Amino acid sequence: MPISVELKTSQTALPAPTPLSTLRDMGDLGLGETGAVLVAQMLADSGREGIVFVDKQGRVLMANGAANSLFGAGARSQGQPIGQLLQMLEPDGSVCCGPADDLFGRLCAGETCTVGTSQRPGECYFIHQRPLPGGGRAFALAWLRKLNSPGESLLRAGGLDSLTGYAGRQSFENALSQALDRAQGGASAGLLYLDLYQFKVINESCGNDAGDELLKQVANLLVVVLRGKDMLARLGSDEFGILLSDCSLAGAQQMASRIVRQIEDYRFSWSGQEFSVGISIGVLGIGAGPQTANQLLAAANAACNGAKASGRNRIKVYHSDDKVRARQQKMQWLSRIQKALQEDRFELYQQTIVGSGPEQPLHHCEVLLRMRAEDGEVISPGQFIPAAEQFGLMEELDRLVLRKVLNHMAAEDDGQHYAVNVSGASLGDSKYCDYVISLLAETRVDAGRLHFEITETAAISRLRSALDFMHEMTRRGCKFYLDDFGRGQSSLAYLRELPVHYIKIDGLFVKNMLKDSKDYAMVSTINHLAHVMGLKTVAEYVEDEDIANALRDLGVDYLQGYAIAHPQPL
Repeated sequence: MPISVELKTSQTALPAPTPLSTLRDMGDLGLGETGAVLVAQMLADSGREGIVFVDKQGRVLMANGAANSLFGAGARSQGQPIGQLLQMLEPDGSVCCGPADDLFGRLCAGETCTVGTSQRPGECYFIHQRPLPGGGRAFALAWLRKLNSPGESLLRAGGLDSLTGYAGRQSFENALSQALDRAQGGASAGLLYLDLYQFKVINESCGNDAGDELLKQVANLLVVVLRGKDMLARLGSDEFGILLSDCSLAGAQQMASRIVRQIEDYRFSWSGQEFSVGISIGVLGIGAGPQTANQLLAAANAACNGAKASGRNRIKVYHSDDKVRARQQKMQWLSRIQKALQEDRFELYQQTIVGSGPEQPLHHCEVLLRMRAEDGEVISPGQFIPAAEQFGLMEELDRLVLRKVLNHMAAEDDGQHYAVNVSGASLGDSKYCDYVISLLAETRVDAGRLHFEITETAAISRLRSALDFMHEMTRRGCKFYLDDFGRGQSSLAYLRELPVHYIKIDGLFVKNMLKDSKDYAMVSTINHLAHVMGLKTVAEYVEDEDIANALRDLGVDYLQGYAIAHPQPL
């Protein structure tokens, strides 16, 4: 604690004036123990922070006015162990369960300790440890300061998330460890693991400031639902954890349901745009057992992933065998996919897309991937694509599809146009563009007959590389479709930037447009917007003639679905 003062006095008991740069130099003044303490008292009382001298046993020799105020009104600090005057707190603000002398031990070890004072949380640390000359009792000088807010020391210690102002991952893991300890004594607690939908899309389309603001607003929404003794933490970029103290598993499920309702009613506004935000929640009961905080988080995260796979705003309760079963299923799919690749059991199907006019002229075909099982069963992509994405096999599948399609086009040479789907993994692969160009040259297929379908989420998550690929292939004559338009929240923001030629209206709106006026309005609006921007529209999931007629009345350009044609082998 630097102090730049100069002692000037006419009393003969004191030596000649000596510059005092720090309190460490007090022993060099030639004072006895009593004189040194008196000087220290004089200096300390002029300070606004608490200053405490303690002996080798941790008992208070002297405390200035600010320290005594923090100790509490009427507290007689002199001679008292410092650990009994201050309540030891954990970094997250919870009361430390250790003995009172833990405080002195930690201070001696050089720690900065969070403590409870009579006014508000504070922190205490030693700035100097040295006995006075002659073997006197004074051992250490402690600095005691009041925190401006309960989370201030947590923030400095890395335990508080600087963006949301709530707990960070480290302090949350500490709290989980304490909850596990309490569970050994029969206390119950619940853990919620939350993952946001649309955060990455909003962050990419509207900028980091929008993403940060979204996280802060969501955190504040969550706190409104929670009880005072519950703990909220930000665990990752768009992931939150909630520790529910004194809460059963059923109570944790009820809390998760309340959170889902809160998020469903929430809309995020930014720069004149409004976004809906979804959430997935994994629920876990904390009980006695040889678990660790990391194991609890991993289990709750696994449940959250299960909820995410079921759709938006879903809740899944973790059971001990869920993680093992999920891992086994994924590994089985990995093995099946790899074997199917080796044995060339991936097949291509085509689904016709026609114009919406009376004659319904053939426009092009979308290429669909299927996997043939060893017993001959045809497996849809919804069953194997998630595993292929997780284990990094999408680039290989995309190349397989492209190679088979171009070979077919070269062999038939009928002028037919085909659209292939491109995954986000391939869009982010700089070598994929070169692969397409080399195959076009090898097969001598007219690039104008080759179309690509991409989802906005895949494009936005790898925007720079996606734009490079799209511009290069467009220059060569290829066409691009923006698939599932309307499902994501950045559609409007990116329409001007993505060089697409067609908009595929999300089939979830199309299939219900005659039953739900909102879905009808979405189809109509997307179609109108695309035409204003000079783009053509394709409606997916056209499952009956009534929907087809309604789409024709709206002026949608092209139709795709079971009412037009079922997928057939290529």
